[in-house]
Amino acid sequence: MAVAIATDLPCAETLHMLQAVSREVLLLLRPWQVEYAARLSQRIRAFPLPAEADRARDRASQLRDDVRRQLADGVATAELLALAPLFEEYDAAVIAAALAARQSAAGPAAAEPAALPTWVRIHVSAGRRQGVRTGDLVGALLNAVGVSRSEVGRIELRDAFSLVEVRAEVAERALRGLDGIVLRGKTVAARIDRR
Repeated sequence: MAVAIATDLPCAETLHMLQAVSREVLLLLRPWQVEYAARLSQRIRAFPLPAEADRARDRASQLRDDVRRQLADGVATAELLALAPLFEEYDAAVIAAALAARQSAAGPAAAEPAALPTWVRIHVSAGRRQGVRTGDLVGALLNAVGVSRSEVGRIELRDAFSLVEVRAEVAERALRGLDGIVLRGKTVAARIDRR
């Protein structure tokens, strides 16, 4: 065996057995285990696993990345309207910190307001008569618009138009992306379906 990888710190006997049957032994260790492992054998390489502080830094970095992505996708109008009165009372940084703390404490599900719709239907001005297929619409959303498959819901093809459901969070981006796109040689118009 070329390389043996141990995810738990082995006892001295197990470590010597691994060294006998493999060219190299890699140990995935907690920081406090490195010194002990070094006493067992000089032929091992230790790769310390992240400690809690490292994971906390990673979570903070992930939160910043999530907020950057949200800002790049565009500001959600309903949420902005809901928060507007608070901007007159508090500094924006304090509001952002309170929202981040709320999300961390309650988890991602609590961050979404229950009153907002989960799905939004978009009316696309091309349907079966123009030769449009479900795959054309899904492909346009995934490839041209950049939404993920999980953000695309039900698609209804009608004779003269199509109805496409997308997650509310990406509705504005999907609408902008679909409006003016060419499907089956026809430039289509898109709008929010209010029915």
